[in-house]
Amino acid sequence: FGSRVIAGQALWYGTSRVVVLNAMAETGEQVRARYQTLVKKCTSLINKAADLTQQRDEHQLVLQAFEKAEPERRVFRKIDDVLVERTVAEVKPAVEQNLKSINKLLQRDIEQLQDLKRQRAELERMYEGLAVDGNDVSDLVLEDDG
Repeated sequence: FGSRVIAGQALWYGTSRVVVLNAMAETGEQVRARYQTLVKKCTSLINKAADLTQQRDEHQLVLQAFEKAEPERRVFRKIDDVLVERTVAEVKPAVEQNLKSINKLLQRDIEQLQDLKRQRAELERMYEGLAVDGNDVSDLVLEDDG
């Protein structure tokens, strides 16, 4: 079960996890700060993904409306704070491109969120009570599964 580890990582001995402690190991305060940073990043990405989802839905509605309209029909497109008159044929490619970009950003954010959630879950698994209470964690120990 033994392997090379960096200070502060867990070693597995049977069903028990033990922290490798030395001068370079994270203090409880550092672990708590890292955990809180992960939580804040997750919250931020969730909010960003929700915003992107709303934008995606709006773009899809516009494209659905364009399907029913003739290509030469006049539409108004907002560019910065100015409404510009164009045709459906002129605006549709830009809306489609924006939708592709939004989907790429949304996918990237979802992947980042999954990675952050894995990191957060690992900290919660390693350090007993980390996500449960807000007390000082200077005396945190790894959970004993056995």
